[in-house]
Amino acid sequence: MNVAALADRRQNPRYAVEYAEFLVSGRFVEVVDMSLQGLAILDRDAGFWPLVQTGRGSLYGDDRLYLEGIPFRTANEVVLPDVAGARVPGLRRLGIQFGSLTPAQQERLDFFIWVHSTKSA
Repeated sequence: MNVAALADRRQNPRYAVEYAEFLVSGRFVEVVDMSLQGLAILDRDAGFWPLVQTGRGSLYGDDRLYLEGIPFRTANEVVLPDVAGARVPGLRRLGIQFGSLTPAQQERLDFFIWVHSTKSA
């Protein structure tokens, strides 16, 4: 899929995240960017994420702001290439699409994005 097609598919802008983690099945993964539709994560354990294709997760920031019970599905996966020999084994970037959120979750997610991303800059 080319970049233009990907941009057309997205209904909401994505924002780089200063710090956030997504908790799934007792494991934290780093959030790279996010929107009201979903987020991108870095998975450093190649043996973990394939087991989790759909479910519910929790989103945590560097303060006491969090969201629990977020329905999601794995939308895509990209294995990151070597960077001058500094490859971390199993490092992958995954696209996570949110399922149906309650109005309260939507409102809290919008605030979470504003606090933890470049949206507020």
